[in-house]
Amino acid sequence: MSYFDRKPNLFRVILGTLAAYLLIIAGVTFYRFTSSPTDENLFTTPPSNLYITKDIPSESVSATSDQADHVDDFIRAGDLLVSVTGERVNTASTLEDVLKGLDNDDPVLLEIHRLRENRTHNYHAITSDLASDVMRELPPSAYVIFVAEGGASDRAGMQVGDLIYRINGQTFSNVFEADSILRSGQIGKALAYDVIRDNHSLTLHVTLASFGFPFASLVLVFSGLVFMGAGGFIGLRRPRINAARLLGLFLLTSGFFLTVLFIRRGFSLQGFWLIVNTTLLFSIFLSFPLWLHSYLFFPKDSPELIKRRWILRVGYGLAILSIVAVMILPPPDNLPFSVAAAVSILYLVGICVAFRKHRTAEQKAMMRPVRWAWLIGGVLAILTILYMVFVDLAAGYRILGFTGIPLLLIPLAYMYVIGQHHLLDLDLRVRRSVQYNVAASLWRIGAFALFIWLLLLLSEWKPELPNIRSTATQVEVMDAPMSAERQEVFQKVLVMVAAIGLTLVFWKVGRGGLGLIARKFHRAKYDYRRAANELAEVMATKLTMNSLARGIVEKLAGLMQLKRVGVLFFRNQKACCCQEAHGFDGTSWKEFCVTRDLNIAEALMQFRGEI
Repeated sequence: MSYFDRKPNLFRVILGTLAAYLLIIAGVTFYRFTSSPTDENLFTTPPSNLYITKDIPSESVSATSDQADHVDDFIRAGDLLVSVTGERVNTASTLEDVLKGLDNDDPVLLEIHRLRENRTHNYHAITSDLASDVMRELPPSAYVIFVAEGGASDRAGMQVGDLIYRINGQTFSNVFEADSILRSGQIGKALAYDVIRDNHSLTLHVTLASFGFPFASLVLVFSGLVFMGAGGFIGLRRPRINAARLLGLFLLTSGFFLTVLFIRRGFSLQGFWLIVNTTLLFSIFLSFPLWLHSYLFFPKDSPELIKRRWILRVGYGLAILSIVAVMILPPPDNLPFSVAAAVSILYLVGICVAFRKHRTAEQKAMMRPVRWAWLIGGVLAILTILYMVFVDLAAGYRILGFTGIPLLLIPLAYMYVIGQHHLLDLDLRVRRSVQYNVAASLWRIGAFALFIWLLLLLSEWKPELPNIRSTATQVEVMDAPMSAERQEVFQKVLVMVAAIGLTLVFWKVGRGGLGLIARKFHRAKYDYRRAANELAEVMATKLTMNSLARGIVEKLAGLMQLKRVGVLFFRNQKACCCQEAHGFDGTSWKEFCVTRDLNIAEALMQFRGEI
C-alpha cells in the first residue's frame, strides 16, 4: 500500500493545487497572447550566417526528375551557404578553415538554403568560385518563414525569406531578443524593421496589431482544457487508486502542454515566460513517464511489468535529462526539444511493443477504444506537422491548431473505457438518450462546420479553364487562351455547380450519419400494434411452457433492442416452474432464479391490478 493510499486527501490537496496553478498559468498566458502586440509573421534562427551576394555557376545534384525544371543550375544571390563537403560553415572563419585543405580547382559539394523557398538544395561547384567577394557574413538576424496574408507585416511589404537584423534601431543577438523588442512595442504603433532581401537593405514600417483570438488556437486550447478536466476529475474522485492518480496526473500535465503550446512565444527564459516555459517543459516531459506508469496499472495491474522497475527508472530518467538538455543547450529551431521528445516517444513505443505479450486479452479488449484514439489523433497530428515541414508552412501553420479535434478522442476514450467497464470504482453511465443527443448534435455541428469551411474554400477557387469552342458538329479546344471576362463567367458557373453538388453530398452524408447514429443507439420508433400482434402470435403458436418463454424473450429482445431480458412463470403464485433468459452469460440467471424466486413471488403479490 502506497503513502497516498493511506492519505487520499493529501493527494487531493496536491492535485488540486497543481491543477489550480496550471490553470492560472494557462489563463494568464492566454490573456497575454490575445492582448499582446504582433507583427503577424513567424521568424526563426537562420540556418547559416553566410550570405551569398553573387550568382555562382554550379550543377544541381538535389533535383529529382520531376523537380529538374524548378531548380536553377546555379546558386542564386540571396542564398545561404550551410555546408561545404559535408562540413557545416556558419561564419567566414569556419569557411576559410574548410577551404584551406582544398585546391582552387577541386570540385566541392555545397549545401545551400534558399530563403524564399525555405528549402535546402545541394550543388556541385569549384573551390575557386567561393571567393570572399561572393559572400558576406551577416549580423545576428531573424529569418521570416511565414507572413500572414493581409496582416501587419504583409501590409508593410514584408516577404517570406526576409532577414530582419534590426528592429526600431535595436540590434539583437538571437530571435528571443528580437521577439522581446517586438513585445515592447504598442498596438497601433509602427516599428521600423531593417531587413535584407536579395542582397539589398530595406526598411519596412510595420504597424503592430493585436493577436485577437485565432480560431485554430482556440481549438487546441479547448482540447487541452478537456484533457485537464478529465485528469482532475479522475484523480480527485479516486485518490486511493494508483491507476486513477497516475492517469489523472498524465491527463493534467499533457493537457497543460496542449493548452499553452500554441499561445506561448518561443522558449524565452525571461520574466513571466521563464515560469511558463519551465512549467511547459516539466509538464510535457513528465507526461511521458506518467503515461507509462499508468500503463502498468490501467485498466488493470500488469504484475510482469510492475516488477521490472528499470522501465520506470529509465522513463523518469529520460524526462529529467530532456528537461536539463532543453534548458542548457542552445535551441536552434527548438532542435533539443524535438530530439528529446522523439527519444521519449520511441522509448514508450518500444516498451509497449516489447512487452505487449504481458497484457492479457481482456486488457487489450478493454483498451481498444483508447488505442484507436491514440492512433487517429497521433497520425493526424504527425501528418499535419509533416505537411508544414515539407509542403506548405503557411497552410500547415493555419491548420495545426485543428489537430486538437482528433486529440479530443483520447480523454473521451479513457472516460468511455472507465464507464463501460466500471473501472476505478467510477460509475460514469450516461442515459442512452443523452448519449444519442450529444452524438447527433456533435455530428450536426461538425458536418455543418466542415460544409461551411469547404464552401469558403470553394468561393476562392479559380480554376484555369481551357478555351473550348463548340459547334453543331464538334467540340474544339482552342490554342488561344479564353478572354478574362469569359473565363470569369465560366469560373462562377463552375463554382455554383460545385457548390450545389457539395450541398447535395453533405445533405446525403448528413442524413446517412444521423441514421447510423440512430441505429447505433436503437432510436427506431416502436410500432406497438405490430409488437402486440407478434407477441400474440408467439403465445398462440408455442405449445409448451419452455418454448413459450423462449419465444417471448427472443421477441422482446428483438422488438425493444434489449441486451438482456428474462421471463419467469410461477405455479400457484409461489414457486418458479419455468424460466428463460436472453443475453445472460453462464449460470448467473439460473442461480438467481433458484435463490430468489420466492422473493420475487412475494414482491409481486404486493401489487394489485396491472403493473
